Amino acid sequence: MKKLNVILLVMVSAVILTYIALLTTGVFARDMYGGMPSQTQNTIGTGYMPMMGGGMMCPMMQNRMGAGYMPMMERGMMGRWGNWDMSVPEKLSKPKNEEWVKNLQEVLDMENLSQEQYQVDMDKYQAGMPYIMVIPQEQDHIDWISNLFTAYDIKPDTKVFEIKQSELLIQAYDIAKQLEASLIPLYSWLIKNAEDRYSQSVLQTILSQTRRHYMMFSRASGTLGNTPGISGMGMGMCW
Repeated sequence: MKKLNVILLVMVSAVILTYIALLTTGVFARDMYGGMPSQTQNTIGTGYMPMMGGGMMCPMMQNRMGAGYMPMMERGMMGRWGNWDMSVPEKLSKPKNEEWVKNLQEVLDMENLSQEQYQVDMDKYQAGMPYIMVIPQEQDHIDWISNLFTAYDIKPDTKVFEIKQSELLIQAYDIAKQLEASLIPLYSWLIKNAEDRYSQSVLQTILSQTRRHYMMFSRASGTLGNTPGISGMGMGMCW
């Protein structure tokens, strides 16, 4: 009996030491957001909820989020929407905060730049995902923000954008990550300071998709390496 107790003690100690080693090496150093490193979570913010293209979710993510999590419908491969309704009233009160209007103009400019940048890079490298899912959503963002300006009776400025050049597809993904990451704090600020619920709802939807775009380009970049002309993760992967 004493020998058996010693054996059990040794086995329990081994399990504890193994668990501590895994924690130390970072194997379990992931949060609930699909196994996302904390640095990435800091970039996209704590409100991000990972989704798949058709409003579905990886089994791994579903296990992490719990049975009560309900994934939202997103624009999928065929460019169709699920249950999104981003209609904007014909008239909204003009925002009193000039800084708010200025920042809304800035995100509109950046969305236009992003769409042009992604189209150029997709054509250049003959890449598929995530561009074919992100580009239509960028157009939606442009349309929705433009509708807000129309409702405010404000004419937005138009600009000519300079597209960044890359030599490898992974560099193009990094450019995309930077664009999406720069939009996240701007949308967060706009939502916090919005003066009506319609504007807030539209911008919240755009922010959710922007966070997801950042994750998609991050995953594509992380799985690609330095081989030009490869589109990254396959269709069966969880975006």
